[in-house]
Amino acid sequence: MEVNGITWTWQWRWLFTAVILFIALWYGRGWDYGRRHHPKQASRQPILFYAGLLLLLLIAASPLSFLGTQLFAMRVLQRILLVALIPALIMVSDPLAILADGLPQRYRTPLSQLPDTHPRFWAAFYQLTRPALAWFLFLIIFWLGYDPQFHQFTIRHEWLHGLGMALLFLAACFYWWHILAVSPRLHEPMTPIMRIGYTLVGALPVKLVGLILLFTTATIYNYPASIQFKGLTLSDQSVGAMIHWSLGGIIFTWIGFYLIRQWLDDEEQKPYLSPTVWSTEENMLAPGLNEQSR
Repeated sequence: MEVNGITWTWQWRWLFTAVILFIALWYGRGWDYGRRHHPKQASRQPILFYAGLLLLLLIAASPLSFLGTQLFAMRVLQRILLVALIPALIMVSDPLAILADGLPQRYRTPLSQLPDTHPRFWAAFYQLTRPALAWFLFLIIFWLGYDPQFHQFTIRHEWLHGLGMALLFLAACFYWWHILAVSPRLHEPMTPIMRIGYTLVGALPVKLVGLILLFTTATIYNYPASIQFKGLTLSDQSVGAMIHWSLGGIIFTWIGFYLIRQWLDDEEQKPYLSPTVWSTEENMLAPGLNEQSR
């Protein structure tokens, strides 16, 4: 494989690194507080959270960040990690509740009383965080990143690329918040079937983009560098399309099957109900017939 046309100007992003380090320390403070007051917390939560932060640092501050401005395939890899693996790792660690525990007491108490002290704000916040809106917002922001004109702007203007990636990450976290049902739980929990379907639907926009790019022969996105494989006619766009199609929906699909297994385990753990309880003549009647028979 040969990579041509790269102008190497990468520098480590120290400000972003400092922000990530601050969040990591903040989370550690909240975890320590929660461990002392809630001993039953899962011990794997910090590992997952810090793994997500490390991957976020990798795609935003390491050479991979610079390569995302030079090669379409690297940009695709960035986006796949940003919408699937990284938010899944971060949100499964229940970050909002633990970060809230990391606040000083003078801020923690007003935050817990917010629904009572600001009911109008809380009602509006409730309406704006519905699952359907989360999916729609994720869909729009994800697809906007592949609009040819907007995409070329992000190649030429680094600040716009950073803004787009930040919005995409926040929209993905918003969506994964509903999938994983972590704190704060503002809405009625979805049934297991609904959660599974809601998760698998998240793979559709990702897979669809990969499918379209796989069958597109024209060059849609013009990047400064290019990839060449000896003996193959694969372009940078083709490699990006294959990454999109193969990796795009794996995390969503894997989480969907994980939720199916979790649902089946919950069903198996339900207490045994003797047939003498549920097979009585009254219980076996169709709904409404027991009222008519009286």
